Amino acid sequence: MFNIRPSFVAISVDLSDYNVFLMRVQLDIEPDEDDKDLCFAAAAEVCGDFVEIRNSEVTFITSNLICAVKDHFPALVYARAEN
Repeated sequence: MFNIRPSFVAISVDLSDYNVFLMRVQLDIEPDEDDKDLCFAAAAEVCGDFVEIRNSEVTFITSNLICAVKDHFPALVYARAEN
């Protein structure tokens, strides 16, 4: 997995019926260019590891909720620990 930045709240993934790797990243602030670059690089790395994946799509959620589960894909791969 790539470096998780402090602003990342949760990350979920899915694979579409058309073999597109989908990644949804929730942050507690608006993503900056570094956040976006990091996520796009991670998605590209997954695509490079699996030849059957045709493409990737990364979307961002900005929310102060601990984890906006209703906005995520079924496979939650990261959730920030909250006190």
